[in-house]
Amino acid sequence: GFGGLLFGGLVSILIDNVGLFAAFRILSVAAVIILVAGSFFMKASKEIVQESDREYDGRNNLKTGEMLRDSRFWLFILWSVLLNSAGLLVINSAANIAFVYGAPTLFGLFVSVFNGAGRVILGGAFDKYRRKITLLLDTVFVFTAGALLISGDFTNHLWLILIGLFVTGIGYGGVPAITSAFVHSEFGSKFFPANFSLATFSLIPAAVIGPMVSSLLIEKSNGSYSSTFVMIMVLAFCGGIVWYFLNKCADSKK
Repeated sequence: GFGGLLFGGLVSILIDNVGLFAAFRILSVAAVIILVAGSFFMKASKEIVQESDREYDGRNNLKTGEMLRDSRFWLFILWSVLLNSAGLLVINSAANIAFVYGAPTLFGLFVSVFNGAGRVILGGAFDKYRRKITLLLDTVFVFTAGALLISGDFTNHLWLILIGLFVTGIGYGGVPAITSAFVHSEFGSKFFPANFSLATFSLIPAAVIGPMVSSLLIEKSNGSYSSTFVMIMVLAFCGGIVWYFLNKCADSKK
């Protein structure tokens, strides 16, 4: 969220002054200091401690092995990989994309703010509308982002590019919030820490697929982002297909 906007410029200044690897070492030391210092102030609330001591309803609390044998889990992972990959096609290049289409690079950094907003928006949507509508809503966000970006590219309208980048941030940011809520609601709270940890592994293939595909598409199109924007829509459409089968599978479990 705001951390990316705030520290993006600071890190750039740090790299310019001390170099890339020295900057990484400084950031690593700073992260360790912050984590250690923060650990002294974080304590589990009494409500959480009491909840952990209660009996769980075993009907909806799947162990990690049981979850891994459940088709709902793998369909959700596939959905997450598709949407995360779509977001990462442009998230890492947002500042450069903004610059190419005529905006200051600072506007590209605002994507991180909308990334944080997406977690709030889609997390709140899951609380209210549950699995089916929320996953569809996030898929529509990503597809719409691709449509806005490709429209901005064809018409050369900067405001369409910027809105498309911001909507991409919302769609990409919504996936982690949905992942947490989905794992908790579908597989229960008793084994949630281990189950959720496995679900977040969807970021690993996405972190490879998104930037790699983006790089190949830009290279093949001689620096143009048009094919990258189209690929966002393609991945979101595929995510919509997976969403359909995920809901059929989840509904059959009821």
